[in-house]
Amino acid sequence: MDNITIAGESYPVRLTMGAIREYKNLTGKELDTVQGISEIGECLYACVVSTCRQQNKEFALSLEEFTDNLEVATATEVFTRVMSAQGLSVDEKGSTKKKQPKGK
Repeated sequence: MDNITIAGESYPVRLTMGAIREYKNLTGKELDTVQGISEIGECLYACVVSTCRQQNKEFALSLEEFTDNLEVATATEVFTRVMSAQGLSVDEKGSTKKKQPKGK
């Protein structure tokens, strides 16, 4: 599991079914449609909200507070690791896609 530091506080972050539902409730979109850096911020927010809820860790930041304190480089790096841990890849534009088996 990864962690992400926002406003000096470290939070757990991972992709779960709860995070996918949180993202859908937040944006009205499916996770496999994430495109661009602003949607990466929303996706990471959903992942942190869900993971903190599951671990009974207090998380009181709004989406705006979270993204205002989220550096672009950090967002891209953590998003790529979190998606890769679940068998998803991220292209250069920040879009998610299912990894293809080798040789295909």
